[in-house]
Amino acid sequence: MKKIYLTALLCLSFIMMLSLAPNAKAQAIKEIEVDHTFKVTFSKEVELNEADTYITLTNSNTADAKTPFTVDYGDTKKIVTIKPKTVLSANDHYILTVKSGMPSISGKKLKTTTMQKFYVKETPKTLAPIKESLKEHLQTYKKTETNNILIYGGDNVTQETVNGLANAFDTAIQSYLTRFFPEIASSNKKATVVVLGNDADQQTYAAAGGYINQSALGWISHKDNVIVMTKDSVNTNLLAHEYVHWMFSNVYHTSVPSWINEASAFLYAWGYSEQKDQALDISTAKTYVQNAYTYPIVDSNLKTSYSRESLAAMTMLLDEYGLASLHHVLLDAQKMPFEQAWQQHYGVSYDETITYTYKARTYYENYLKEHGYDIEGLKAYNEAHANEKPISDLAFNTQLQLFGKYQLIETPLYRIYASPAVSAATLEAVKSYTATITPLYDTNMTTRPLLILLSPAEAIQLAQDNDKESITGYGYLKNSLALTITAPSHLTTSKKSFIEKCLTKYYVK
Repeated sequence: MKKIYLTALLCLSFIMMLSLAPNAKAQAIKEIEVDHTFKVTFSKEVELNEADTYITLTNSNTADAKTPFTVDYGDTKKIVTIKPKTVLSANDHYILTVKSGMPSISGKKLKTTTMQKFYVKETPKTLAPIKESLKEHLQTYKKTETNNILIYGGDNVTQETVNGLANAFDTAIQSYLTRFFPEIASSNKKATVVVLGNDADQQTYAAAGGYINQSALGWISHKDNVIVMTKDSVNTNLLAHEYVHWMFSNVYHTSVPSWINEASAFLYAWGYSEQKDQALDISTAKTYVQNAYTYPIVDSNLKTSYSRESLAAMTMLLDEYGLASLHHVLLDAQKMPFEQAWQQHYGVSYDETITYTYKARTYYENYLKEHGYDIEGLKAYNEAHANEKPISDLAFNTQLQLFGKYQLIETPLYRIYASPAVSAATLEAVKSYTATITPLYDTNMTTRPLLILLSPAEAIQLAQDNDKESITGYGYLKNSLALTITAPSHLTTSKKSFIEKCLTKYYVK
């Protein structure tokens, strides 16, 4: 239990026998817990049986109501301990006053009234400790423990997996998150992570009292304060995501509303995997713009976990105020209601936050424009081709990446996006060849495939941006055809054959 000392002014009063001060002296506000015991140190031994006459503890939030307490000597008769008879009220202010006239055993009296104001922090919202039955069950698991994390691996989970997760957390995840949540570094708590193996392993874990969530890849078990994931879903991004949830409760002792909790965990885990210092970048902007054309950004669903609105609002706020801003909200949420801390730092109330999502489409489109993407051209093009599918549904992100940066060539059967690395002669060679096979197909089709011409380096980047390991030579990309061709001589017989086969497959599917 923490103790705070009222020493300086009281000691001086006895030692120097100061003349009676016209006003009481006060010091800066101190933060305390709800179960705090006060400790006052004097320069001389004091009369304990007089203490409750000259010492008062009042709650300034309830019309200065007096709080009953017991008074005892501490280690010596110069120290008085004051223990409230009831738990102090969280988020309230209390004033401890030692009035002038407080007598010492030698007969000298305190000449100056001294007071100290305290603020009572909210009761910690740390998740419950792991139950003994589950703790005993986990002793049969593989285990790795470091200064920062404890990881268990169940049946069919290798020791290498357990060690790898622990190492990734120590060397990368924690250091990344500490940049934005510095209190992690000084916390003496470590997360417990359980990686479950096969179905039988999950059943025995549940029988021992562990919580199983059948619909989630990973989860926090609130009844035993454990991060859980399965062998098939385990990855460092998921660990970072679940650790953010754990951190809110165990490091900051704060109950974060679910829609903020989930959106924040997503954004910081994504930031870790991408090593980003900002919430918004090209990839998130493109994702939101794609959703804006497919679904409404705003559907009055802000406070629902995993909603587009929650994620849009959090992305915009963290982009405007910085990834470190949430750390300040959490600190203040330990002293005041979360909603109040939120409005204090972000300038909008809980309910007003949804207004951020109303401007989300414009916000993200402007971000893309700033980075050279022709959004207006893309919208105009899609409107002009509203009666056909410009590209298959899954290829929107590819189209956004290419539009405005690559040259667009229209033909009756397909469209071509050619990178600046592709020469005019190459384009003519491709168009000339495809013209020879045009009669093979029905020109009345309402959908057309996409032919992308690019350099090898661009192929690698395009593949990475679209979650493919590589595009070597030529290959499919979300129902589109990508070729690494930069000169007419590169339009080889094998590539011509590949184009024809792909077009045939597309039109007869």
